[in-house]
Amino acid sequence: MKALIPEPAYDLVNQKDLFQQAIERQEWSRALLYTDSQYALPLFLCLWDIIPASARPSVLAEALSGCEMPSICLTHVLIALRWCVRRNRRAFDSDSAERLFNELPAEVDVYRGTIMDEYTSGQLGACWSLSRDVATFFGRDYARYGNRVSPVILWGRISTKNVCGIASERDEQEVWLVPSMCWSGVEGLGIELL
Repeated sequence: MKALIPEPAYDLVNQKDLFQQAIERQEWSRALLYTDSQYALPLFLCLWDIIPASARPSVLAEALSGCEMPSICLTHVLIALRWCVRRNRRAFDSDSAERLFNELPAEVDVYRGTIMDEYTSGQLGACWSLSRDVATFFGRDYARYGNRVSPVILWGRISTKNVCGIASERDEQEVWLVPSMCWSGVEGLGIELL
């Protein structure tokens, strides 16, 4: 199996021997534990081609729920999420997330705390919330925005069929989606300055 692992993956891991053993045992989520959290998504993306299709949604959920999403990964993450939805598969970080998904009505309101630049660029992120309060936290209070100006909340109504996955372990009511599957650009989205 070692020859199949893309070389860049080894550059992202801390304990190469343990990582190799996890890959050989096809313990994909465990393999992600051998990197720093900011590298979980890039590592997942490096391993995409060797992760069996049946395991991809759960490993994607592990990668997404365990880290911040580097902007350089967004396009690839959107492709992975679209891959899941088109195969009627979803990414869940837990059994409770899957139960939450199964209990959702046909349409749900989703919210995203971000900055005005994201809205005006039309390059919307994949991580949204079912909670307006959580979106407010990310838009106004979350440290990653530092001194950047114009925090906003975006919201829109989407078909539950377009929910690509859910993370419930961090109590953020986080849903993962591909914005272009939900809206045409920013048309149909509400926006509020914070």
